[in-house]
Amino acid sequence: MENAKRENLYVDPDSGKVSVRRYAADWLGLKTMAAGTEESYERIMRLHVLPQLGRKTISQVTAADVETLYAC
Repeated sequence: MENAKRENLYVDPDSGKVSVRRYAADWLGLKTMAAGTEESYERIMRLHVLPQLGRKTISQVTAADVETLYAC
């Protein structure tokens, strides 16, 4: 585990327990971007991502979930 940390490969096992909704809110809050870009990202999250994935934790999201979201 220490080696994985040094090589920047370590993944905290608890990190996947956060909901997509919480992660998205935190991510949007930390990003520095132009106002128009922020509005676009917020709209995409609100209208597309969160209705389908917002209740899932990050670790519950599957490739099929992402493919379904992308197809919409």
